[in-house]
Amino acid sequence: MVRFSWAALMLLGFFIFSMPLAPSGESGDWSQGVSSAAMNYTLREDSAHGAPQQAVVNGWYTNDLLAVQTKIAGDQKEQAQHITLMLFFLGLGVLGDRVFHSAGAFRDKRDA
Repeated sequence: MVRFSWAALMLLGFFIFSMPLAPSGESGDWSQGVSSAAMNYTLREDSAHGAPQQAVVNGWYTNDLLAVQTKIAGDQKEQAQHITLMLFFLGLGVLGDRVFHSAGAFRDKRDA
């Protein structure tokens, strides 16, 4: 009964602490941002005449792509935090289960 209570407590703790860290669910669809950056690059490239203007257009394209990469990194950070919390509670649950199991086996051996 103690082991079951420990497992229920770990599950409850996981759900309470994971709700604020749960990924937003919008991750994985960055194609729209990349397409928008490519379309802006194409439009700007047509109006660039000469190397200095082309360098400016390339800089704008790089900035647009960096904005997309920033979103990707943010999503990955959210997912990594959620996975870390899951592993923490899994490890704590297994550790507690092993401790309670060993304590029960020790008690049974001592009583026998």
